[in-house]
Amino acid sequence: MKRIIFFLTVAFFIQINFGFAQLTAKEARQQKKELKMQEVQQLVESNHFIFKADALTTSSGYYKDLDYNYDLILANDSVHVYLPYWGRVYMARINDDAGFKFSESIDKLKFKDRGKKGYQISFTSENKGDSYFFTLDVSKLGYAYLKVNSTRKSFISYDGTIHAHTQE
Repeated sequence: MKRIIFFLTVAFFIQINFGFAQLTAKEARQQKKELKMQEVQQLVESNHFIFKADALTTSSGYYKDLDYNYDLILANDSVHVYLPYWGRVYMARINDDAGFKFSESIDKLKFKDRGKKGYQISFTSENKGDSYFFTLDVSKLGYAYLKVNSTRKSFISYDGTIHAHTQE
């Protein structure tokens, strides 16, 4: 009888310890999530970050995972774009790059805090006679959706994440 009581007592205390361990793991995840949300807010408000594209979707619905370092770097008043393009080109130029590859200044920068939905950043830029309108929707956890409209090409969108940009 003493053995049964001893084993039940040990089992009870082990169960309590596992319950507390799960609470602390849950609290740790919540704390990590809150830190990530603060980091994303600081990045977006500073207008100095890098968007890493993971996938693209064309205007016709074609979806493609990207396996290379395609990105858009927003640095205060300029944008550095290196993104692939799939889709319809309305006015092609001789020696035209296949994707979006340029570094230019930006115009009409707008920032909007959308509450629980995250943030929206929109701006325009011009390169070689083509005008681009960028809309970047960023979630509170750093997941992002970039839509690019062009005067010479059909629109395209990219899924990815934003990160802090370090000068190289």
